[in-house]
Amino acid sequence: MDKPLHLKFAEDDVVVLLLEDDMDDTFLFEKLCSSTFSNVKVITCKTVHKANSILKDLKPDVIFADLNVGDSVGPSSVLDLKKVRPEVPLYVATGMPSDITREECLKAGAYDFFDKSKLNQSLLSEQLEMLGLDIEKL
Repeated sequence: MDKPLHLKFAEDDVVVLLLEDDMDDTFLFEKLCSSTFSNVKVITCKTVHKANSILKDLKPDVIFADLNVGDSVGPSSVLDLKKVRPEVPLYVATGMPSDITREECLKAGAYDFFDKSKLNQSLLSEQLEMLGLDIEKL
């Protein structure tokens, strides 16, 4: 059974839920956020099940999700996450992008889809700004 989520954020924090099962990719995403923004807080999880458990208690500003994690593969990950929080924008980040998968993810409700090997400060800033989030750059 999942433990209840007890997190506190400042009113101006931008909360990101990261679904990623690769420790190196998680570290890089968190480092990118902490070195680029002063008010972006990242909550990480490794499975869709855990993400959905978190989403029941918390409404993040945005979700970044790897397409293939331990308990879900492909666009079904998007469908599963959108069932719990359909109103939260979801970006799909994958190491194996294809046009077919991109279209399937967008149809499933993803806001956008990108190759995570291309993620950098500029791309991340652009994605958060497109959502109208009040990010504070360092």
